[in-house]
Amino acid sequence: MKYPLQLLKYASHIVFWAATSLIFMQYSFLRPGYCNDGRYKEVLCVLIIAIVVYLNKFLLFPKIYLRGRYLLFWCINTLLILTLGFTELQIIEPNIFKIHGKNISPEEYSRYIMDVFVLISLRDAAFLAFFYIIRVNIKMKQLLMLRQKLLAVENKQVIITYAEKEILVNIIDIVYISSKRNITTVHLKNGKKYCQYNSLAHMEEILPKHLYVRINRSNIIMCRYVCNFDENNVTMRINNNSEQIKFPIQQTNKNEKYQLLKKYVSEIIKTDGEIIDEKKGKKWRNEKDDFGEMNEDAKQVLETILKNPSIFASEIKRNLSHFSERNIDRNLKQLKNLGLIEFRGSRRTGGYYPK
Repeated sequence: MKYPLQLLKYASHIVFWAATSLIFMQYSFLRPGYCNDGRYKEVLCVLIIAIVVYLNKFLLFPKIYLRGRYLLFWCINTLLILTLGFTELQIIEPNIFKIHGKNISPEEYSRYIMDVFVLISLRDAAFLAFFYIIRVNIKMKQLLMLRQKLLAVENKQVIITYAEKEILVNIIDIVYISSKRNITTVHLKNGKKYCQYNSLAHMEEILPKHLYVRINRSNIIMCRYVCNFDENNVTMRINNNSEQIKFPIQQTNKNEKYQLLKKYVSEIIKTDGEIIDEKKGKKWRNEKDDFGEMNEDAKQVLETILKNPSIFASEIKRNLSHFSERNIDRNLKQLKNLGLIEFRGSRRTGGYYPK
């Protein structure tokens, strides 16, 4: 079978909604027991709920929630739940009237309909909450990490949790990041420091890969503020270039770290001064953009992968048929270099995942 994992995922969704439809048909409080067509209307209600759920999964969550627009996200969902409840009420109201409408006064019937509307809305809200607990909350840490990566690439900022508040810090202002006993301190070029309870590994996940080097166990340095380096030490400009600080290069994988530093400094760094490799006496002055900013085409490729984790390259090309294969391959390479996606599995059966 060519796509066993994809087919298994689709089959699990079909089974889930089929089981939900059966439960609604047998046990729903909205279906009067002796209305023959009530159960089929409940299936239609389940179909509408499914549309709202997948609208959240593929559109609202990746495009609104992950970009930090929480208030807009919850407002849209509240409006959706109310609209969903009203639509379901219109579907089943003829059956309710057939059973109860002729036996009670119009005022009592109106109150009863309002109670039913509230119950429908609460049921739909609970159903959506259940979906998030099962499908989203399990991967919440990964999704929040992805949101921070998108923020770093698109807006060139990182979120620092300082004194129980979230502060947006421009990546271009960060000189280096130090860590001691799981307390990470972000040092800015203006001399300010922000401490947060986190690890350097967390910061490594967020920052664009080509902007920094973890020079030793306790420090991450931002390459644009390097003023000179050799195989043993790196000197950084701090406090708006008025002071300097020296970091030793960790002995483990020392040559690899030195080569990374040389590569990033020579190819990417934009600086007002000159960067000096003390070993070879080389100098660089490069005017490239630090960030290698993600273009709109790459964003569309990323959003396709977010909607369909484990997607094959061929499926990406089929979904984005208005892009050339060369363009998609180039954007996939850029997203991998930025640390936003990764390829898992063999060349034949593997796929692309958010990282």
